[in-house]
Amino acid sequence: MAPRTRTTPTDYNTAIKPGPLEVGFDYAWIIPATGDRVPCVWVENHRVIGLDPADPIKLDYRVKRGAPESFVNGIPRIGRQTGGKAALWDDPNISTVIAQKCIAFIEQHKAEPFFLLHGDA
Repeated sequence: MAPRTRTTPTDYNTAIKPGPLEVGFDYAWIIPATGDRVPCVWVENHRVIGLDPADPIKLDYRVKRGAPESFVNGIPRIGRQTGGKAALWDDPNISTVIAQKCIAFIEQHKAEPFFLLHGDA
C-alpha cells in the first residue's frame, strides 16, 4: 500500500480549524509543521501571526524526492512556500520565542491551575 499523501494543503490565509482549541486547549501558539518544512510561520489560536492579506501563503508539497525544495530565510525546506513574507519566523530566534511565550503564559496563569504543553504532541 502506498503512503497517503495530501495534495491539498491547509489554507493558512483563513481561520485554521480544527486545531488545539477544538480538542480542549484554551490558547495555542504553535509552529504548524516542523522546523524543516513549510509553512515557516507562527499560528496563534486559529490565525497566522503577521500575515499580510495582500501576500497570501501558497504551499506545494508535490515536490519530487531529490528535487530542489524552497528556501525560506536562506534555509532549505520540505515543500514550497511562496507569499507570507511578513509572517515568516526568524529561524535563529525560534527557541527564544517559544521560551518567551511559555514564560509569559506561566506568569499570566501562575495563580490558577494550568496545563502547558511544549513539544511534539
